[in-house]
Amino acid sequence: MKELQDHRTRVAEERRNETQEKLLLSGLILSSEKPVKDISIEEIYTYADTSRGTFYKYFSGTTGLFKVLGLNLANQIVDFLSPLKPTFTDPAVAVASMTRIGIRLAVNVPMLGKLLLQTEWPNIDKSTGILKDIEKDIKAGIKQGRFSDIPTDIGVGILVGSVKAAINAMLKNPPSKGYEDIVACQILMGLGVDAKSAKEISIMPLPKLPELPTTGIIGKVLLMTNSKRKSQLPNL
Repeated sequence: MKELQDHRTRVAEERRNETQEKLLLSGLILSSEKPVKDISIEEIYTYADTSRGTFYKYFSGTTGLFKVLGLNLANQIVDFLSPLKPTFTDPAVAVASMTRIGIRLAVNVPMLGKLLLQTEWPNIDKSTGILKDIEKDIKAGIKQGRFSDIPTDIGVGILVGSVKAAINAMLKNPPSKGYEDIVACQILMGLGVDAKSAKEISIMPLPKLPELPTTGIIGKVLLMTNSKRKSQLPNL
């Protein structure tokens, strides 16, 4: 009897996860077609072939859905980029390298970049791995005297705000090659690194981006980018 009950519990959990993923994927697809603020709850649950009541079992509204979507996407990006982070002990090198790589990733896949901006990534959310990494590097830079002695949250704000602005600008009107290097340089100077060192660090060679994952949210973004079709909801 217990084995049968456990089986039923697992099946119910799997169904709940599948339904939530269908709703998230519906939001993802719709956000590739128009701004998040213009997407209604009805559009999402209709696209997912569920009901309004089902939607509210998982999310309180579109804001909640896109927050979860952005968080999942952010953490997947962290997992993807982490192996590329330099092993240098200089926090300035780590900040500049990951800033440049992150911007290039978002701009190389425009749909991904737009989704990141619409879901407010990178955002000041304690549950995202990216924020923890940024805070760690900022704190290390301040402790080592590499950065100015400023509150950590201000340093994080300088970096996050600059990255968002850069991605937005590059998606709207692609600038000349090396724009992300200039952005990284300005971020370092904003954190207190001298101009000469900031410029040298911001043009250091970067590792080549590996192939993007074909699973999870990033995989679905690539699928939509390649097919531009939405005849059915692929499994997450």
